[in-house]
Amino acid sequence: RRFHALALYALCFAAVANWMYSQEWRVRLDTEEEPHLRNYALVAEGFPRSARSPHEVKAFFESILGFELEGVSIAYDFAEELAFVEDRVARALEKADTSLGVYPSELSGLEAGDSQDGYVLDCLMCSGYAFVVFSREEDREF
Repeated sequence: RRFHALALYALCFAAVANWMYSQEWRVRLDTEEEPHLRNYALVAEGFPRSARSPHEVKAFFESILGFELEGVSIAYDFAEELAFVEDRVARALEKADTSLGVYPSELSGLEAGDSQDGYVLDCLMCSGYAFVVFSREEDREF
């Protein structure tokens, strides 16, 4: 009886170890073969807190590199407005859920009306980082 328990334990351990190895192998295979954003983007740092226009940052990089970028996304420092940003993300998800019919709009906590969101969003400062997205993998190696 003790031998059977030990054999069952060893078999389960071997099955879990095999599953863990296969998961790691699949992740490695996916990383090498599938396109990922990290293959097309770089993180640029050192921007002043006043850098707010992705169009200006994109034009800056395009003038230096000599070719067109797919886009630029500025990372904003919203630590002081964390509650506001989390609330707006929750509202956006709720709006999407109601428009997709996940639940009726009558159950939604969203109310119509004027919003001061634009004012708060305009006050967010740059964190000093921006994501530069290239059209092709080869362009990333400039």
